[in-house]
Amino acid sequence: MFELRIKGDSEKFVTVLRSAGLDCHATDEDVMRVFVPDHDGAPMLFRLAAQERVQVRHLRASVPTLEDVFAKAVGDESR
Repeated sequence: MFELRIKGDSEKFVTVLRSAGLDCHATDEDVMRVFVPDHDGAPMLFRLAAQERVQVRHLRASVPTLEDVFAKAVGDESR
């Protein structure tokens, strides 16, 4: 999982990430939490950002919250 902050249309980029099969949601701040397959990770996010002409301002690996773990365990699709 990554925390991601961009410069650009964040709503459109969330749609792009979800279309690419990634689990993505915004937090209360301007940071997105993106669940990316381990084998591709950051390179995939940078590739999608470049295709959409979005500038990545912040990217770091993030430890899942207890809420994330619970939502994934019960199959909550909104997380």
